[in-house]
Amino acid sequence: MKHESNKKSVLVADDNTNIVRVIQVSLELEGYQTILAFDGEEALEKAISQHPDLIILDLLMPKKHGWQVLEHLKKDPVTSNIPVIVLTAMGQKEDQRKGWELGVNDYITKPFNPMRLLEVVNRTLKPRSRIVPFIPLESVPVTRVAIVGGGEKGAAILQTLLGNSRIQILGVADVKNVDSILTLARELKIPVFQDPYDLCRIPDVDLLIETGTVPLNTDRVKEISPDLEIVKGYVAEFMWGMLEEKEASEERARSLVKELHTKIKELNALYEAGKAMGSVMDLQAILSSVLTWMGDQINAESGLIFMSDDDAFTPRAARGNPAFFIASRSTLELAFKTGKPVLVSGIACDIPSAYVALVPIVSKEKKLGFASFLFSQKIEASEGDITFLATLAAQAAIAIENAKLYEDMAQSKKQIEALLSKVIDAQEEERKRISAELHDSIAQSLVSMHTEIQTCQALLSRSQEKGMLQLEGLKKRISESIQEVRQIIFNLRPSTLDDLGLITTLEHYFKKFEAENQIFVSFQNSLEKLKLSPALETALYRIVQEALTNIKKHSHASRAEIELKGGSGKIYLQIFDNGNGLPDRHSDRTDSKGYSLGITGMQERAALLGGTFKMEAVAGGGTRIQVEIPD
Repeated sequence: MKHESNKKSVLVADDNTNIVRVIQVSLELEGYQTILAFDGEEALEKAISQHPDLIILDLLMPKKHGWQVLEHLKKDPVTSNIPVIVLTAMGQKEDQRKGWELGVNDYITKPFNPMRLLEVVNRTLKPRSRIVPFIPLESVPVTRVAIVGGGEKGAAILQTLLGNSRIQILGVADVKNVDSILTLARELKIPVFQDPYDLCRIPDVDLLIETGTVPLNTDRVKEISPDLEIVKGYVAEFMWGMLEEKEASEERARSLVKELHTKIKELNALYEAGKAMGSVMDLQAILSSVLTWMGDQINAESGLIFMSDDDAFTPRAARGNPAFFIASRSTLELAFKTGKPVLVSGIACDIPSAYVALVPIVSKEKKLGFASFLFSQKIEASEGDITFLATLAAQAAIAIENAKLYEDMAQSKKQIEALLSKVIDAQEEERKRISAELHDSIAQSLVSMHTEIQTCQALLSRSQEKGMLQLEGLKKRISESIQEVRQIIFNLRPSTLDDLGLITTLEHYFKKFEAENQIFVSFQNSLEKLKLSPALETALYRIVQEALTNIKKHSHASRAEIELKGGSGKIYLQIFDNGNGLPDRHSDRTDSKGYSLGITGMQERAALLGGTFKMEAVAGGGTRIQVEIPD
């Protein structure tokens, strides 16, 4: 919809609010009405709905950039005739040429002069009888230059001007005729003169630059070429100072752009690496991914990842065709202490002709491992490379920790399933055993006693003496049955554990174990004064019971030593036997790690109470179990 005001309306589209404000004030003071937009979508919407008389358009805007807005405006018949002035920092030839092709009316680069912009707006919206035509990019006038004098300054001026497409160098003069500037000019096919005044006679020369080494007579120059401009002295010094500053600024800009591109590349690499590592929970796949990303970043020829395994480092993933190299302990400690990659000579890794990069992988001060990369030539890693590797290593540490937690969870699930299966089997075995014991002992005894009672009844009716003898035998049989029932109850759960406590129950159990198995049991304890919870007493009793059962079945030991003590808020249990070492890891009744299910049961009992379980072979023969549980 066309703006209702009689004033000409101008749509200003720029995401910089300060620039929009400056343009708005300038236009409104001139009598224009302004419409403001701060992104590409808003600019397009207001251009269609309010149909301004002119659009001042920035190219770099959020949501839609200026090119997209411009293309849409020119394709829509409703907006195609609205004049557009592009105001942008993108002043390269290609950008300007693209603007002309899309029908831009004028092109102003930032930073800009508001008065200059206002002139362009007025010229566009208030045409006069004589309009100065816009000069196409290809028709920009060329300044024809001649240079007088050599030396370093003359050579620098020549090299600088050669890179400018708007300057044409028509000649160079130096009285010495041996200066480096002349050599350069001859190679570039630029006319060379010994007499500097000959430069003044070159047709169409616009500007004569004097470097100071060969002073010219200004009057004589004017006699030869009255319209020729001369730049020398303080003016020349100022111009070249500004030019050098401009070149330095451009060099800094190029350096910043290069650094920006590097950072963008690193961020993309970190994003892709994080996405790749976060999408899997397989530890080996993560290690291979980490090795690939790190190796690609520093162009490593080969590499290895070592993971911590019981205070040692074991190779887990390889890249290329690596030798199994590992740095000295001191070098590794330096990497882990600083938390940053370290570059060392291969001599430190027993590879004299190579160089090695070590990247520590640490999580919460825990040394998970490190990546080691091999190079046949010395490398120079920038601070950015070091930071990138350290960041990637931090991401890798998180992914590795998550993968380990996932593996531990999966392993715990398998152990729980195996333990549950064992519990079910044990329950069925226990029911079967109790059923057999009741059938073979108590049930038979009760049947026999029932028969004897009937016999006693018959005997008492005929002979009281025989009947009493029969009753005495029956009384003895009843006592034996009661003892059998008590033994079955004790095997299920010792009543003394509830009535007399853990120590008395263990002592009773050890005496019975020695008598039945001919294995001597030595028991030391210092828990008489400690009051333990029923759950803790039960766990300790069952761990000892299971351990002695394993000793009886598997170890062929002649002696077992049990020590039970407390201190520092914990209960310590140690069980040693002089048998033949750790149980067979290939037994049919083993879990996925090769441990017997009885050992897994002891581990689970300790873990359920927040404790730890450790089993190890003893040098010289035997096995030691160590359990720590909070009291």
